[in-house]
Amino acid sequence: MRKENGKLHVKKSGLAAAMCVCSVLVILGGSFFKDLHKKSINEIVDVRGTFLNTVSSAEAPAEQKATNSTTPWDKEDAPREAEAIENVKYVGTAEVTLDKASLSKGMLTVINEKHPDITPDSRNLVSLTAYDSDDFSVYSEDIVLKEDAADALCRMMKDYHKATELNDFVVYGTDDTPTDDYASCCPRKFAESATGYTVDLALISSYGTIAYDGLDDEGWIVQNCHKYGFIVRYPEGKADKTGESYCPWHLRYVGSLHAAIMKDKDMCLEEYVDYMSGFSYDEPFECTLNGSAKVIYSQKASEGGTTVRVPVAGSYEVSGDNLGNYIITAKR
Repeated sequence: MRKENGKLHVKKSGLAAAMCVCSVLVILGGSFFKDLHKKSINEIVDVRGTFLNTVSSAEAPAEQKATNSTTPWDKEDAPREAEAIENVKYVGTAEVTLDKASLSKGMLTVINEKHPDITPDSRNLVSLTAYDSDDFSVYSEDIVLKEDAADALCRMMKDYHKATELNDFVVYGTDDTPTDDYASCCPRKFAESATGYTVDLALISSYGTIAYDGLDDEGWIVQNCHKYGFIVRYPEGKADKTGESYCPWHLRYVGSLHAAIMKDKDMCLEEYVDYMSGFSYDEPFECTLNGSAKVIYSQKASEGGTTVRVPVAGSYEVSGDNLGNYIITAKR
């Protein structure tokens, strides 16, 4: 800025810089007011450790790619200034490219006869017999489960025992539930059991092993499983969405955050992934669970590989829904 003939003259570069600063303040101010309208999930859930399928900051790509601005500018240095403002949104993020097989991987995949699993994921499977718990029984030594789901199952059964003084549950099957036996307690197995995230339950009684109907004291599991990251995969009143009748004995692990939201909104898995497909990185679903702020957003899958934006620092989760989208969950 200079003064000539009693008038103030402002340099173009200084004006552009000032406009840049003002725009950043507007963006930050919008973020502040957006915080006032976060969705709050009023659940007391034990959220431990990092998210599943996470990529650490050491594994994340070093460069951060800029996106083109659509803001109309009429100054010579406008492209550079506009790019700088646009990149404010992406500070602390990076891009990760996923192959097509990843679309059927993760806790939120919808796998059924219409949408089969592309390539079963056998990583991080542990034997439930290794937990040696007195709070529940295991039908056979061959029963395995994803490690985070197994940990959650043990905590849930321990609390069930404390609440009811019962330890009558038996894990009848997970990835390979026996259904050939005439007296099978679980009349069928589902294609999604190949994920390693499902648990089929039965009960031990004075008559031997019997089917679990979700009633009586044992109904505690149906009522409280969401606190441990499990859902009744085929709940009551959702057959038109899931294609399956009520199965209280078939649980699916989706993680504490997603289970809490699904419980709060009375959604089955099909409804939930469809709902989350409407949120993007720029306009995510925001929620607070047990004092921890999270964002959830979706990215449509591309045939030749899909690029998703994720935080560089901290942990995040990417899960395909097997229907055409990736769902990303991260700390806010």
